[in-house]
Amino acid sequence: MLALDSIKQGIKFYISHFGFIDYFAIIWVLLVFLVVLFLVIILIFKRPGLASILLIADIVFVFLGIFYTHKFIDETLRKREIMISDIKQLNYSDTMIVDLNLTNKSNKAFKYCNVNLKFYKVAPNKFKNYINSLKPFYKKNSVIEDGVNIGQTKNLRLVINDFRPTDYNTTVTSECF
Repeated sequence: MLALDSIKQGIKFYISHFGFIDYFAIIWVLLVFLVVLFLVIILIFKRPGLASILLIADIVFVFLGIFYTHKFIDETLRKREIMISDIKQLNYSDTMIVDLNLTNKSNKAFKYCNVNLKFYKVAPNKFKNYINSLKPFYKKNSVIEDGVNIGQTKNLRLVINDFRPTDYNTTVTSECF
């Protein structure tokens, strides 16, 4: 049930912040899907093997297409850089302070940014480390609603209470609109 709520929250987030180009890209991917699906329906009676392969490729294309169009738009139109400038674990309390720098490198000012900080266990091999990064043991989100102008660097300070792990890696991601 928690996963469904997370997916629902993510969809609401994107719907409320997408712009024209985002919707246009999704509609384009869906139109290509429907055209190929129509071709599959025509081919199903003449060449069922080819139609089955096309149908599987079409379904894979929809998921990959939506993911990569969002990624492409994010990397070209909403270019930004986020870095962890400092991580401090306070000695006499279970509090960690993380300082971040978010720089707008796009040609458009951001009105809203969502910053995600994730902590995960260190693993001895790369595969296990990647799996651990997909399921972090702690997440912290921060929202910038006052905007980030073109070329501006915004400093964020996240305070995490009741947190004292010993061996961990940190990843930080952001989504700005």
